[in-house]
Amino acid sequence: MCSETQNTEKSRSHRLLDKRTLCFEHATDLIEAAERIFREGRSLPNIAFHLVLLAIEEMGKAGLIAAREVGTGHRDTAWIDKRLDDHAFKILWELWTPAFNAGNLSDGDSDTTPKDAVQPSEVESLLNLAKANLGFLSREGVT
Repeated sequence: MCSETQNTEKSRSHRLLDKRTLCFEHATDLIEAAERIFREGRSLPNIAFHLVLLAIEEMGKAGLIAAREVGTGHRDTAWIDKRLDDHAFKILWELWTPAFNAGNLSDGDSDTTPKDAVQPSEVESLLNLAKANLGFLSREGVT
């Protein structure tokens, strides 16, 4: 293998690692912010829930970036580029990871306000799942 090819592959690997690291750092910050909003001062479980959901989306994005890089040169990865802007798909992608065992999160009653629609137990459950998944990925050397 020529040195130019090796440098290109190494550069791509570093870019991939940098992008994934940024995603995981952002996910970590979102989880920390969610915990603060949920536990400190006036608890806002609905806002904490959304922040954790954004953290899960960031972890899904990191997974999609890795899938795209692994498939480059071997398969058509254009579908992944389209999905990187699809919020629901990134969340779904993360939910399919082996470490994520989703609990039973209810949607709440349609007559409730957003603030009352999310129960503290649901936020606690989602926070625990997001932190466990982030920890799993960290132990795997992903972060």
